Amino acid sequence: MRRILVGAAGSGKTTAILKHAWTHAKDGVTLFCLPHQRGDLLRRLAAQPTLNVRVTDLQSVAYEILEQGGNEKNFLSIPGRVALLGRLLMSERKDYPTPGEAALYSQAIGDLKRQGMFGRIDGRKVGAQGKLLLNLATKYQQELHSRNLMDLDDVREVASVLLENGLQWSSRPRHILIDGYSELNPLELRLIRALALTAKSLILTLPVGAPFPYQTRLGRKDIEAYAEHLKANITELSYKFMPAFQVQVYPNVTREARQVVAQVKTALLEGTPASEMALVVPRESATAHLLKLAEEARIPLIDEQPGTPVDSFHGRKLMTLLSTRRRNYPTRDLFDLALYYEGLHRVAEELELRGLNGIHAHLLEGVNREALSLLMLETAPTDGSATGWINWIETLLNRIHYPEEARDPIRIMAREVYELIPSEGQKHSVLEDWLMALLPSVPVNREQQEGVRVLTPEQITGRRFSRIWLMNATEHQYLLEEKEDFFFTEEERVQLGLPRSMRGIAESLFYEVITRAPQVTLSYASADRDGVQRPHRLLAQMGHPTTPPVKPMSPLEYALSTRDIKLGTPDWWTKVPPVREVRGWMLARYLPCKLRGYLSSHTEKTSGGLFSRQDRTRMERLLRQSAWEAQPEPVLDGVYSDHFKQQVARHLKDNLPPRPDLPNLRVFRDFKLGEFRFRPHAYQPFPDTRKANIYVVTQEPDIRSLLKNNPEHLWVYAAFQEAGWTVELYTWDLYGKPRRRSVFDNQVKEAWTQLHDLKDSLARGDVTPSAGFHCFDCTFKQVCRIG
Repeated sequence: MRRILVGAAGSGKTTAILKHAWTHAKDGVTLFCLPHQRGDLLRRLAAQPTLNVRVTDLQSVAYEILEQGGNEKNFLSIPGRVALLGRLLMSERKDYPTPGEAALYSQAIGDLKRQGMFGRIDGRKVGAQGKLLLNLATKYQQELHSRNLMDLDDVREVASVLLENGLQWSSRPRHILIDGYSELNPLELRLIRALALTAKSLILTLPVGAPFPYQTRLGRKDIEAYAEHLKANITELSYKFMPAFQVQVYPNVTREARQVVAQVKTALLEGTPASEMALVVPRESATAHLLKLAEEARIPLIDEQPGTPVDSFHGRKLMTLLSTRRRNYPTRDLFDLALYYEGLHRVAEELELRGLNGIHAHLLEGVNREALSLLMLETAPTDGSATGWINWIETLLNRIHYPEEARDPIRIMAREVYELIPSEGQKHSVLEDWLMALLPSVPVNREQQEGVRVLTPEQITGRRFSRIWLMNATEHQYLLEEKEDFFFTEEERVQLGLPRSMRGIAESLFYEVITRAPQVTLSYASADRDGVQRPHRLLAQMGHPTTPPVKPMSPLEYALSTRDIKLGTPDWWTKVPPVREVRGWMLARYLPCKLRGYLSSHTEKTSGGLFSRQDRTRMERLLRQSAWEAQPEPVLDGVYSDHFKQQVARHLKDNLPPRPDLPNLRVFRDFKLGEFRFRPHAYQPFPDTRKANIYVVTQEPDIRSLLKNNPEHLWVYAAFQEAGWTVELYTWDLYGKPRRRSVFDNQVKEAWTQLHDLKDSLARGDVTPSAGFHCFDCTFKQVCRIG
């Protein structure tokens, strides 16, 4: 018996094959599905005894067939195929192609193999790009043969040939059930037909016949072609029901995400099992933000994306360090590295002071030598050997304390990159580039956890839940990627027997997603940072969108919602305990937002690093001050030669700013003036003549922007004037002469008023927030919403 069960989503196709599995379990049943669908099917199969039912996928079975057939070749991974094609492109063009370019050729060659057209296309019938692809594909296959390798697409083809030639396989399935696929390529169809040669039954389910205005990937002609190839009958199942839809609209994407997480939390509290719910996002990049919100809300959201070596904390450290190293450690990136490596912020500050890149970090003095060793400045291999490259990788992993048990994928990829890149291209920088590009595609098994799944459209295909939330349902989302082929035109693809790349089935993905549960909540934001967003055109069929009332998501929001304090109103932040502050540099922390300044002063600690722009500015002032003092030669710990030490001394002599020829100059000193205390970068007081000069150390040419970002200098200017002093303001980059800047009377008056208003407001306990661009990177969004 060979049947193809076709029908719309929710027509009972999976239920039908499960009944068939239960009925014939004693004879041995093999159920093929998509890898991400396996857990869902096992849970549904467990409703009845299924001792002799095996759930697997086509690729795993293909490996078993090759093992039974005595295969002696090694398997080439997908990243390895990209690296090998990069090698061939280098030999063709004598330059260094990017990993992205090699990946483009890798996908095209894989597509030819899956369509069964590899080696069958006449190069005279295609254009220049097509000929280049075919020529490269031939060399690629020859390279596989010479290296005794086999890629993942060859695995299915060779397995099919072995079965067709009568391979005696002890585990050959008797009853074959296939579920979860939206379409099949010729290579998969061939393997299915070969598996079914000695099977008692074959049942294949495919989604066809969606109600208007929805669509599926396959049409009636495609199903008839499948049936003819498999010599199977077609059984159509009638359409049963459409899910219950609820459409929600929110003013922005942040509100949408927070309220969807709040709804999931409510459903969990009401008793809905976490395994019966899922969140669907259009892209993988949206998952990370939801996981952070889940931590805040204290609910279990699970990312089912395959893990990679760069997903872990240590993996992110490694990739950040490699990418920064590749660009010679620009100082702006060293500040990012400082988030992972304690001590590097001092190195970055020193380099920024002197206008140097990180490659000169070994010339610095008075910095943490262990932190400096992370930059790997003295260890780049020069011999070009495999041992030198692998040892360098090991040294790097040791210095960042990468866990030993998680190093194997990185070691394997490092060796693979070295072996597949030609010797003339094995420059250290090229190897680093390829290692960085391929590591994110190396799969690593994640620990299985229980919780609400966050899935992409590809991951939810073939699975069933009781309720799903589909987020960001706007136009141009949830579409199959259809774009013109880079190597063959549409006309060439038709003539060659390849399927069209533009089939007009992009919206079929939306139908596949919305039919995965009987209860579906679709949401979208009416606007984002780029402007107004339009909803997906098919939402008009699902009802009028509504904006539900705000629900508390995090424990903090819930605590506030149970009291008299209303979220979104300024009542509570106008009644905080009074703040008695007269230090100008501390009052500057409350600008541009008093609430952020107040919360950072009461909730964040200064130990462990710089946590605000004002504190970072303070550190810069200290470093500028140290540049005018006698500095010893840096401690080199006996690692470097005497010649190198001489270079260090000469560099320090040439690059340190000259000592200023300014009498009575006071650098980073605090003093009292009137009721306030101030601490400018530098100032010159002349008490005899009641004159003062104020110096702002900066390279900022715009004086208005400078005074806005450094209000303390304008405050001290105004304080001197109020005290009856004659005062001048100068900007200074340390290497040139100070430049006198004009300050207008209205600026002085506004600054003096601003200082007193800020002091009086804090004394009343009023820290009302101010909205602006600073809201985007504020760490207190869960408390304040007005931004």
